Amino acid sequence: MIEEEYIASDTPPYEIHNSTVTIEGGYYLFNMIIVSVFAIGVLSGCTKVVSRVHKYMNDSRHTSSLDNYLLSHQVQDTNTEGQCSICIEPFNSTRTSVVLQCSHKFHEKCIKEWLEKELTCPNCRQPLLIN
Repeated sequence: MIEEEYIASDTPPYEIHNSTVTIEGGYYLFNMIIVSVFAIGVLSGCTKVVSRVHKYMNDSRHTSSLDNYLLSHQVQDTNTEGQCSICIEPFNSTRTSVVLQCSHKFHEKCIKEWLEKELTCPNCRQPLLIN
């Protein structure tokens, strides 16, 4: 139908200047493409920031829960029998120990490093219930 109008009127629906086709409203289309690309970039950046914030909040929540768990399971006893199965050093009365739910005993620093990576007992692999 457009071809018929063109043939009938002998006037093209666009202007030709130096072999360049200029369509009315072309700048509008170009601007919309630029705005769309910019908007996609902004949205992509926002989603990255939101995911980082979400990860940070989960990590901080996990760390505070872990600290509360370790604090509630600390023991300061004079019984220095045995050794920590993580660092293979004997227990002494100057270092704080932690007894897990499964009754395995570790140095506080050793077990904290372990539990930050994996929430199971290093000896029996029983999962720990940390709120």
